[in-house]
Amino acid sequence: MGTTVIVELPDVEVVKATDMALLCLIEGDEHWIPKSQIHRTSEVKDEGDEGTLIIPLWLAEEKGIG
Repeated sequence: MGTTVIVELPDVEVVKATDMALLCLIEGDEHWIPKSQIHRTSEVKDEGDEGTLIIPLWLAEEKGIG
């Protein structure tokens, strides 16, 4: 099995949450992040959370963040 490379994004704020995704304020821009892609050790997991968001590198690259 392969290992997923992750990226830690500091100072992220969740402005909205749905059952499937979080709308996160990252570096001044809003990005929808699928909950299924948020690493289990991420500080950011639900609406109102602030802190470090941990997601796969491929997702950060796809969204142009990090």
